[in-house]
Amino acid sequence: MAGLGYKSFSAGEVLTAANLQGYAVDQSTMVFASAAARTTALPAPSQGMVSFLSDSGTTWQYFDTYSVGNPGGAKTAGWYPTGSQAVFYATATRSAATGTSYAPGSAGFTYSELWDQLAWRDAATNPDRIIPKSEGLYRATASVQWGASATGARNGAIQRNALDLTNFYGTGATVRSFSMTGLAYMNGSTDYFNLATFSQDSGGALTVAVQVLVEYIRPSIV
Repeated sequence: MAGLGYKSFSAGEVLTAANLQGYAVDQSTMVFASAAARTTALPAPSQGMVSFLSDSGTTWQYFDTYSVGNPGGAKTAGWYPTGSQAVFYATATRSAATGTSYAPGSAGFTYSELWDQLAWRDAATNPDRIIPKSEGLYRATASVQWGASATGARNGAIQRNALDLTNFYGTGATVRSFSMTGLAYMNGSTDYFNLATFSQDSGGALTVAVQVLVEYIRPSIV
């Protein structure tokens, strides 16, 4: 059943099973070993329920389908990670030859993952792609630092499904570092982020260091 909100019990009042269920159990943070264990225990969850999954160390909230009568719902009913619980963060470094494009995460430019508790990236299959597993709105940020050079241009892009979401292009000695941020809806199954076209034409090889952060923001309503 749905949580009943807040109740101030009076001294000597009988605590009924319905009160215990609605004011305590259904409004607590329930702990499960995995998403599968949660589904078994809660085959019909209701909006507002919160759960903690021990296998990933993440907290989730259940949303019913969005409608005029339920403006706090989601496009697709289901369990969604809460705020900063869903994050991918990694770094990559390599020597970038002039006139050649590189994709962080691919061979020779491999990621060092610092955070990916929901397994958004498969190192064996499409290792340059970050594929969020929950439908909703996401923010992707990339920070890049190039080796020193007084000539040539540097460029890079954050892509969504191989199309530029946001990009950067700069020339000259002052171009040593830059950051890019983009927001995008992701369908939670096939949509992916990747960093692409990191290249330079200074006339010699330059070291490029990349940091990439993908953050879940909230479930979509449209």
